[in-house]
Amino acid sequence: MTYDEINQMTLEPLIERITKKEHLNSKTAWTWVIPTGTRNRSRINGLHFCPDCLGTSPVYFKKQWRLSWNVACARHGILLQLHCPNCYTVFSPHLIDYRNTDVTSCKKCGLDLKKIERTQADRQAISLQEQLNHATTTGIIDLLVFPVLDKTIDELFATVRVFLHMFYKMNHCQAIQKVVIALIGNVPEYKIQHPTGSLEMIDVESRHVLMSIVAKLFKHDLAEIIAILLDCKVTRQMFFDTNYENSPTIKYIFESLADNARSRLHVRHGNNKIEPKSKEHVEEMMNEIRKYL
Repeated sequence: MTYDEINQMTLEPLIERITKKEHLNSKTAWTWVIPTGTRNRSRINGLHFCPDCLGTSPVYFKKQWRLSWNVACARHGILLQLHCPNCYTVFSPHLIDYRNTDVTSCKKCGLDLKKIERTQADRQAISLQEQLNHATTTGIIDLLVFPVLDKTIDELFATVRVFLHMFYKMNHCQAIQKVVIALIGNVPEYKIQHPTGSLEMIDVESRHVLMSIVAKLFKHDLAEIIAILLDCKVTRQMFFDTNYENSPTIKYIFESLADNARSRLHVRHGNNKIEPKSKEHVEEMMNEIRKYL
């Protein structure tokens, strides 16, 4: 196989396509890619799996499952898993050896991962996930699904990412909570595992909640989405705080929202000039200090 053929089997060309970045740095985290973290030579994140797919022969893992918008197995309709529910060890098929080649059991406690409890995924979240996967492989964007102004892959993923980030902050913003209530009728409870602002580091359950909300938001066209945001008093600062100036859709929504930035300039209080003290004044202050020396 040629280098190009091998490279096309990796995530690199895909991430370059959807982020419009060339020559990705292999030593830094890539946008949308779930990092494989390590601690004491043990992985703490990375490869996700479907319990039902572990029961197939041969066992397989989809490359797409390394991408953070993938939260469920579309074939079986259940959430992907990352850890052993018994000992919470991350799924570690890379640790198999010639003495134990079974990838379906936990490498620490031996639990059969094919028999763990399943969680049904939201159908709309799966639909959005598969539409994004289809767009990455074909380059075709369904404008009936995605309310974007520009028909490009990077525009699509920039729009999705901004909305995911916006709803990521809903536990701390009442205006965004109102948007969620308008879309699904309530504010779902979910635990933010890594409250660092990184979509790639939060758990599957939280990403599933966010994908479900965005999927319901995308049932509306762009004018309706802006109307919902305005009605719920979402400001520009709540909408996003990252640089997406090159995104026509994000710029259009941003300029439609109210600006809550502080408009007053900082005023210096006091106009007294700072001047050097006289020799006599300095000597007086030193005499006061000498009393305590």
